[in-house]
Amino acid sequence: MNLTKKVFFLHIPKTGGEFINNLLRKLVPDDQYLEHLQNYVHLEDKSFLEKRFLSGHIPLKRFHKIVHDSKDRFIFTIIREPYNHLISHISWVRNLTQNSKRFNAHPKIVQDLAIKLEQINFENAHEVEEFVHQIDGYALAAFDNRQIRYFVDPPDTEWTNSNQKSEAIKMAKQLSFVGLFEDFENSVKGILKTLGTYENITLEMEPINSKNKKVILDIYNKPKIKKILYPLVCHDLELYKTFLLV
Repeated sequence: MNLTKKVFFLHIPKTGGEFINNLLRKLVPDDQYLEHLQNYVHLEDKSFLEKRFLSGHIPLKRFHKIVHDSKDRFIFTIIREPYNHLISHISWVRNLTQNSKRFNAHPKIVQDLAIKLEQINFENAHEVEEFVHQIDGYALAAFDNRQIRYFVDPPDTEWTNSNQKSEAIKMAKQLSFVGLFEDFENSVKGILKTLGTYENITLEMEPINSKNKKVILDIYNKPKIKKILYPLVCHDLELYKTFLLV
């Protein structure tokens, strides 16, 4: 076993987390590894929280509430350029309709959203504007400044605000490591070096999200649609810029 520190990977969707989970799995025994933490937190027996490596789609604020040694853990995450992150996430949910097995594996609320997204032409500014104007329910929780939400855990029914943005940035600065999806290879190397395990593992990079067909291609050449989507990424942009400048 190479990993001696207790670790929590704050797994924000669509940031290369599956690769990181598989990589870190090599550093701990099977009985000390747990991913998809969000599926276990409701169990009465919380002994799984003592495992050396934890990973999951669970907001950091919620993690701090349930794990008593969170301040002593190595906690890290990967963040992504917000427009591309939003488009990747929308695309992933929408593309569920293209695979019946994956579609049926998700709850009805996700299935309904996938079907709704399939009816929208995201290259059409009018349709995108209507989508953003009417967004609510699960879609709001899933697509409104999702990276900020993974820190501060706001109510799913409410838009994120500037106070939550500031709190999220403060929390992110206190993490052991924050990597960038756009600099993924160096970020992964940085995680391993900080953990003191880089010399003990072979890093073989693989394509990430290559099969996730995007609903919008080259958003930065579509200024009108980019402006319409801005409310869904405005706070995430501030978070991203904070670490882009480090």
